[in-house]
Amino acid sequence: MGKKITQFIIVALVCGLAYFLLSNHIIFYTGGEEKKITLLKKSTLTLNDTFVSLETGEYGSFETILKNGTLREDGLGGILVEWELLTEEELAKTEQKIDAGE
Repeated sequence: MGKKITQFIIVALVCGLAYFLLSNHIIFYTGGEEKKITLLKKSTLTLNDTFVSLETGEYGSFETILKNGTLREDGLGGILVEWELLTEEELAKTEQKIDAGE
């Protein structure tokens, strides 16, 4: 009986972790003086873009990161502004540029 309970707990933990990874983007930034990390809810359950580094070297510029429709749709721009990596004006200009297809 104890072995079955242990197995059930392990399966429940693995399923919970899988659901967490499917439903959240884990956004992190290690540049500057402090390290920042936050969760961003995904609009659909998927493993795409689960771990996202805002270091511009990995994905390119913030414009390149925002070109990813899923991240932009889920609200990454708000995090960039909140963390003061972009201003509201820079974000709006970047989004207009992306929308124009430049």
